[in-house]
Formats: sequence, structure tokens, C-alpha cells
Amino acid sequence: MKHIHRSAALLLALCLLAGLTACGKRPPEKTAQTEALGGAAYMAQIEPCELPVSEVTALCAAGDFLYIAGLVSEETGEGELSYGFSTSVSVSGTDGEEEGSTVFSGVMGRPALFRMDPATGKAEELTGYAPVPVEGGDTAVTALVPGGDGTLWALEEATASLDFSGGGFTFAGENLSSLGTPVSRLWRKLDTAGAELRSLDVTGLADQLGTEEVTGMTMDSQDRLWASTGAGVAVLDAEGRTLFTLQDPNLDGTLVRLEGGVGALTADGGALRAADPEAQSWSGDHALTGAVRRLYDGSGDYAFCYDSGDSLYAFPKDGGAGERLFSWSGAGVDCGEVAGFTFLPDGRGAALLAKRDSWPAAYELALLSPSEGGDRAERTVLTFAALSLDSEIRTRILDFNRSSTQYRIEIRDYSELNTSDDPTAGLTRLNTEIAAGSVPDILDASGAIPIRQYGARGVLEDLWPYIESDPDLGREGVMERVLQAAGTGGALYRVFSSFTIQSAAGDPAIVGDRTSWTQADLQAALKELQEGASVLRPDENRASILRTLLYQNLDQYLDWSAGTARFDTPAFQNLLTFCASFPPEVERDPFAIGSTANIYAAVSAGEQLLLPADLSGFDGVQIYRELFGGEAAFVGYPRDEGCGSSFSIGRSMAMSSACRDKEGAWSFLRTLLLPVDEDFYGAFPVNRESFERMREESMEAEYVLDENGEIYLDEKGQPVIQGMGTVFINNRAIEMHPATQAECDQVMALYESIDTVTGTDEHVWSIVQECTAAYFAGDKSAEETAKAIQSRVVLYMNEQL
Repeated sequence: MKHIHRSAALLLALCLLAGLTACGKRPPEKTAQTEALGGAAYMAQIEPCELPVSEVTALCAAGDFLYIAGLVSEETGEGELSYGFSTSVSVSGTDGEEEGSTVFSGVMGRPALFRMDPATGKAEELTGYAPVPVEGGDTAVTALVPGGDGTLWALEEATASLDFSGGGFTFAGENLSSLGTPVSRLWRKLDTAGAELRSLDVTGLADQLGTEEVTGMTMDSQDRLWASTGAGVAVLDAEGRTLFTLQDPNLDGTLVRLEGGVGALTADGGALRAADPEAQSWSGDHALTGAVRRLYDGSGDYAFCYDSGDSLYAFPKDGGAGERLFSWSGAGVDCGEVAGFTFLPDGRGAALLAKRDSWPAAYELALLSPSEGGDRAERTVLTFAALSLDSEIRTRILDFNRSSTQYRIEIRDYSELNTSDDPTAGLTRLNTEIAAGSVPDILDASGAIPIRQYGARGVLEDLWPYIESDPDLGREGVMERVLQAAGTGGALYRVFSSFTIQSAAGDPAIVGDRTSWTQADLQAALKELQEGASVLRPDENRASILRTLLYQNLDQYLDWSAGTARFDTPAFQNLLTFCASFPPEVERDPFAIGSTANIYAAVSAGEQLLLPADLSGFDGVQIYRELFGGEAAFVGYPRDEGCGSSFSIGRSMAMSSACRDKEGAWSFLRTLLLPVDEDFYGAFPVNRESFERMREESMEAEYVLDENGEIYLDEKGQPVIQGMGTVFINNRAIEMHPATQAECDQVMALYESIDTVTGTDEHVWSIVQECTAAYFAGDKSAEETAKAIQSRVVLYMNEQL
């Protein structure tokens, strides 16, 4: 397959919401799990369902049916989308000059409503429904709630749209910044066929309530409209007359329908504030844990539900405490695919799944119910600890569970234990369990879990022996240098599938043709530019440059394998002196500072020395070569010794030394290091075979073909190479081409010189910030400051070890 590289950070783009969810189908399956953090075992029966929509916009249960709102893409007889567009327009910069061509593409669908029978998964369109047309607006049903006796309340919102007629485009809103802002809002009560019974226009509701905006709305079981504002909630009758208001400025605007009332999420997400419409007052708070990703209206036996981490939590209607019902992945469901969820009258949960990466969109219906035992006894269960799981690892776990007949991985997402009062409660719980001997089998090494500290304490397994003895890998089967850089004291405690190179690029005529330099070298290069020139960005200040240089050199200052720190050195004192030369604060101009175009303009004008460089493919070098007039040096960030660049690693995992089945754990971890069959997007693979294939394909040229399928020749009789796209930088068009051997050689030379991984440690950074405040204020010397940092960091490391 052809290698594709995205230089997304260099492109200026305006995007319209296409909302195209999808993916392929799989046979129905049944899976079960027993909760590691409490809760019953749940089984998911998953069936494919036919739903002809490109995007699901709302879902609810009413009676024995699911009602689904979505956008339907239809073709005209000429093969063109009747509700769609695909075009290219030019966008002007703040100086009035054209910055480049921005592509708007996507599909705007016809709003439609469907009724689905959960027993069969079949959906039929409500033919009596038709959206109210809004001139200059794109309409969608953004909320559905039961109205009683089989009726529905549907909220139609029309947002400002672009009109591409006549070769150009006109905008229906006031300006481009209001793209996607509702220009019309209409609640409509519908019968079982979708025909309108009544309606309530709430377009001007904010003015009626005397507030800047209405941030959320829902209907309760008595057809009362609830609207959230910046100061609380307002309750109106079905005619739009205000009944009462409840004041609370600490709400985030999210409303959820409860039995007999409504709940409003607090701004920090730590509680749901319930309101009683009869008493016209707040009736109490429901404490929520973790990061609330999505709230679901009350249904069945539950007042409301919400997603946190990998789990679904619910509060009973009888007023009992909230409980963790099940793990999505434990039930065999990818929570990232859940387009809507509700409970059915028989007590089962129903989740509509929008499959990933499929066009046209594909959907499945998952029916979830408690189950005794399931397949837990048939497979060895391995626990996986995470602090907020990302979609890539979740998908890997689900795929592994579906394919393995010997092992099953159960997720413990400790972020679900965090609260607004204690955002680190999950990590504290994990540390407490590990200290007590309850150690997870596998750990997510990508987030806040302190892998370096765990490795130094002997909690983690060295994975080099597993790689060396693996028949499909061995050291020769992986990119060994990046794995060595990610190790600690010669041991490898985590594996990962991909990496990028973090560096800083400059003009070789100024910074030299090298891959490393010191602070003195950098300061000497700065003198070659005009006075007041910046290093990396026009808006950099003391704190930003200190943080960048600290994290790029973190392994130089912290050695967890030896339990030592190196902040009380002349090198770190020189770093403090260097950072002190920058201003304490820089006033930010939202229209100039921080935009990629102005960063490159500053370099061209001699106002900036370096460009931050993130290399994720072999062809990325040519962008920097073009910007620096033909050649670019990736000198990186100043260090006293070693390369100035570092590796930034992808999602990673670790195995605990106490793992109950290390062979089983490795059978999962090794999947990160195996060859990949798909195209590469945005990162170098760690698997050597895939890495070499990526390098070869990056140099492959595709040729322009004529109408006969023959290679087109230019006026000199030479084959015309197919362009790989154009990047617009500061009014300059950079034509991308297949990577040359010289460009690949430059990337490989840089790769072979790197010996460290970009690190982060927020606790160490907070210590550095606190201690340097007095130094930057002129109250302490660099030597005193370095000693203070050293003392506090050593104390911190001793506590961790």
C-alpha cells in the first residue's frame, strides 16, 4: 500500500461537520465480564442493523421501540448528492492577502426519523415526518425525548450554512466564526408516524430569558421545556410561558431528563444537580466520579446514566446511590462507537453502535443484560490498569478478546475513581493497591501512570527477554534504538507501536550542519539574527522556554534507575540564566502570535532562529528544506552532551513483575510490535519490516497517466511524476514529492543519533516553577535556586522509591 504522510500542523483548514461514522460488520457475538471494580457481569448480544443514515444525531426509547434521528444522504438521478457539496475556496488572511486554498468537503444529509424494533434490529422511516425548511440553514434533529402515548418531542436546529452556487460561496451567518451556530430552534411534538401535533419556536428564547445564550434544552414528562443559561435553568410550559427559574451560575449547560424532573451537570462535572418542578427548587446533588463523557436520560429502573472511562454508571429511580453497572469493553462493546444508549422496558440496555472507519456508515445494535458467569471460567483473565484509556488501546483489547481462546483482558480504568475534589484519586488507589500486593497484570504506560518510578521499584517486567525470544521478532525485528532510548538502566519496561522525532530545525548557514549543540552555541547563533529575535516562537517567555528545555532533557536531570537527580550542576544553572534572558510575559495577539503562518514568516524575516519540527515520515524533511532555502539542519534543543532531538513514542504498555500469566500478557503486548498491514499515518512504525517498507514506499513515484492509461511525458520526453499534494505556508506553495534518498538518509542519520525520549513529570515541573519564581524575581541566585530544586526533587524521588 502507498505510504501517506499528513503534515497537518502545517495546513490552515476550515472544516464543516460531515459526521460520517461507520465501519464493517462482524458476526453476532456474545461476551461477558465480571467487574474488577464492582458490578455485575453483563453480556452483550450484538447484531448488525440496517440504518440508512450517515450520522446519528439523537436517540430515545418510547414504549417497545427505539427512535433514532439521523441524516440521510441521497443521490439525484445525475449521481450528485442532493444534500451535499464538495468544493475548494480561497481564504484570505488578516492582511487581506490570500493565505491558500482550503477545501470544504462533506455530506449534509436530509433529516429523518426512524423507529427500530430491538428484537429484529430493523428500522423503518417515519414517513409522516418532514423538517421545517429554514432558508440559509442546514437542519438536523439534535434531541429526541418521549412525549407520552407513543408521541415524541424532537428538537430541530438549523445552523448557518455555506452556499456554493455561482462558483464562489456566500455565508448565511454574520461571519465565518458563527459557522455551526444555530439560527433556528424548533421543538415539535410528533405522532407515531412523525406528523406534527404541535410546535414551539424557541429561536429567540435567550432574549426572552434575558441571557446571552441558551446552552442546553430538554422536555420533561409533563411537556415542560427546561433551558439552561449562564445563570441557571428556566422552566417553561408547552406554550413557551416561563413558569419559574432556578439560579446557579456553576452549571456547564448540560441537561438530562430525570423521572419527574431534570438534572443539570455542574461545571466541573463532579455532580448532577437535580431539580423538582413541583417544588420549583433544587432537590439535591448526585455525586459523579471520573470524567463524565456523556449523560443519558433516565429510562427503565434508572433516573439517569453516564459514561466515565470504560464504564456505564447509573442512579436508581428510588433515590439510591449510583452504581457502576458494567464495563463497555468487558461486555464486548467499544464505547467509542456508542451513538446512543437507553434502557428498554424489559430492563435490558440498548446501545446503537456506529462502526468506525466505514463508508457508507454501518451500524450494530448491542443489547446488554446481566449474566451469570459467561465465558470467564473458560479463559485466563488478565487485568489491564489505565488512567483514562484511549481508543487505540481499547480497540486492541477488544480485538484480542475476540480472537483469543485462552486469555481475556479486563480493564480497570482508575480515572473513574477521580472526583472534582480529588482529581488524582484514581492514581492514589492504584498506588495503594500495588503497595498492598494487588498488582495489575498489564498497565497503560502512555498516560499519568508513573512507569519510570514503577520500573525503578521493581514493579515492572523487563521486556527485552520477551522480544529476544519471540520467534517473529528478536532485536533484529524491531527498531532497536528507539526502544533502547525508552528504556531505563538497560531494561525495557514498555513497548509501543510507533514513534515520531521531536526536534528543532534551523538554517545550516546560521546554526551549523549538526544534530546537537549547547546553550552557548544557541546564544552565538542568536547573535546572527536581528536584536530581540526569538528562539522558537514569537510569544515565548521564561516559563515556556524553561518547560520546553526541561522536558526535552528530563532524562539528563532524573535517573530513576539509580534514584538520583542532577539539578545542582553548572549546566542547569546555565539553563536558568539562559531562560532569564527571555521576557516574563508576552502579550498574545490572537490574530498573529501562534499561527503557523506567522511563525514561518518570522523565520524568513530573521526574527526567529528555529522552527519546532515533528518528523513523522521521510518526506517531512522537504518542508523544512524549502522553508530554509534548500537545506535544513535538525539541531534540536541545546544539551551539554548528546543529540538535541528526542523520540516521542506512541501508545505504550507494560507488564507487571507479578503478572499471573506472563506468557498470556506477552501474547497481547507483542501485537504492538508486529508488522502492520495498513497505510501509515503520522508516525514511524517500531516494527523493522514495516519501517523499511515505509521508507521504500515514501520514495516510490506515481506517474501521471494519459487518457489511454499510458505514462504522460513532458516536453523533454521525461515521465511526469504525480504530485503528492501542496502545503501552503505563509503565501508559499510547497509542492510535496516522493522522498529522495538524501532526505531518507538525513532522517536515518538523525534517528541513529537520538538517545532519549521526550519526558513529562508534572510534579517535577511544579517544583521547578515554584523554585524559579524567586530567581526570576531577582531574589535568589541561579546556584541557590538549583540547590533548592535538587533538594526537593530528591525528596520527591525518595518518596516514590
